[in-house]
Amino acid sequence: MKTRFTSTHFFSILLSALGLAIIIFGSGFFPASLIEKNDKEYTTIETKKTYSNPYTFLFSSHLLKSKQDTAGMVFVKGSVFNMGSTVFENEQPIHEVELDDFYIGRYEVTVKQYREFCDETGRDMPKKPMWGWDDTHPVVGVTWDDANQYAEWAGKRLPTEAEWEYAARGGLSTLHYTYSGGNYAEVVGWFEKNSVEMVQPVGLKRPNELGIYDMSGNVWEWCSDHYGRYRQLREKNPKGVPQGLNRCIRGGSWFGNKGNLRIANRYYNPQGFGSNLIGFRVVMDK
Repeated sequence: MKTRFTSTHFFSILLSALGLAIIIFGSGFFPASLIEKNDKEYTTIETKKTYSNPYTFLFSSHLLKSKQDTAGMVFVKGSVFNMGSTVFENEQPIHEVELDDFYIGRYEVTVKQYREFCDETGRDMPKKPMWGWDDTHPVVGVTWDDANQYAEWAGKRLPTEAEWEYAARGGLSTLHYTYSGGNYAEVVGWFEKNSVEMVQPVGLKRPNELGIYDMSGNVWEWCSDHYGRYRQLREKNPKGVPQGLNRCIRGGSWFGNKGNLRIANRYYNPQGFGSNLIGFRVVMDK
């Protein structure tokens, strides 16, 4: 006798196939640490959060941003420039650096952007500053590791010191200002004289020659490099010394004097250190 194929049989087969797919995904057949789409356009990241759904990583909210997303970024044409100054010993020697093209954030990463990262990856926000969280402020209290993980999640990275200084100088459009965007700190940045002892919303001061805001003042910005002495040699796309106890920060902050806002000024902190004076911006290769 022939068995009649009914809609009941069809749904039974469909449910079996679905169950098999769940087993495959739940068993780790496709690792949650790497899902590729269109030649690595998207990838997932590992987080400390434990998900009850074994294939939650498939959902778009847990994917890294597109590596082609240049929204909110400024294109910087690479070239050769003189990095450093003669003002302080740690800014010497002035040396030639050659850089490839790259993109850099027009603004420092904001509280709103960082909160999205925390919500999607199950992380806690940094300790709230004394003035509270404001979505238009640059995020503060982040360690170098926090900033680096945000950059990876966003499909970007932290700038090298050389990239940061070149962009702050205005790239090929430089007018050789003392500060990023001008020779008067009050016009281009927030510091102890005008900040009323707190960070200010991004993008309120005059931008520099490339249209980048707040590279002098508001918050210090983490760079990718370990802190170390400059070398006299001409370098191409330098990434700093290979190892060290500290990471570089650049740009000065709302708390310091205007001398800290000079483009060539550089300082450092341990990469596990967070402060209400430190934030970051991101870059991306062309």
